[in-house]
Order: sequence, then structure tokens, then C-alpha cells
Amino acid sequence: MTAPESPAAQLVAVQALAAALGGIRVSTQIPEKRPKEHVVVSRIGSAKPEFGTSMPRFLVEVYGPTALATEVLAERVHAEWLGLRSHGVNTTTSDWNLAPFDAPDPDHVRFQFTGGLQIMMQAAS
Repeated sequence: MTAPESPAAQLVAVQALAAALGGIRVSTQIPEKRPKEHVVVSRIGSAKPEFGTSMPRFLVEVYGPTALATEVLAERVHAEWLGLRSHGVNTTTSDWNLAPFDAPDPDHVRFQFTGGLQIMMQAAS
């Protein structure tokens, strides 16, 4: 019997969050052609796994056009993150540190937070 494998955690996070946000672009990199609002998810580590799960940790960056609009969007993204229960996500965590950070370009405002996912392991093929 082969041990279960960890799924591609960034792919799981992007797909689950994109489905929850319905229409907001979610990716692992800043898009070349940047939409007004978008989310970038980056893996920043992991926590000790529990039986049959992977416990990756993420930085979630939320970009928007103004400070107020981006804060509102970031609160929505955070709430959706906490409710993710699809794509193999069993539960979520947050470090409750949603805050503004300087954006890499002058046309966007950035808010970000860190958190984790508990993802069910997959049977090896």
C-alpha cells in the first residue's frame, strides 16, 4: 500500500478561493495585465500535519483601486477564506492579521493576511 500524497496546496487554495469569490481573479503571481481587483496566494510554509491531512500556510494579498474599496474586498476575501470547504479543504485558520501594505505599483492598494488550510491527503496513484 502506498502512502497518501499531499495535493498541490497552492492549486487547491487558488481553486477553492476563486470558486468562493466568484469572478475575482485569484492566482499565485501578480498578473501581467492586472485587473482592478485581484488576489495573490503564496505558500509561506506549513504546520505540523494531522493524520491524513496536509497543513500548508499562506500569504493572501488582496489588491484593489482605493484604500476603502480594497479594505472591503479584503474583509470579504478573509471571510470567504475562513469558510472554505471545497477542493479537499477540511478546515481553515487565520492569524487575524489583516492589514494594509504598500503595493508594488501606484495603481493598486494592497491588504494582506496569513492563514492556513487543512487539506485532505490524496490516495497515491
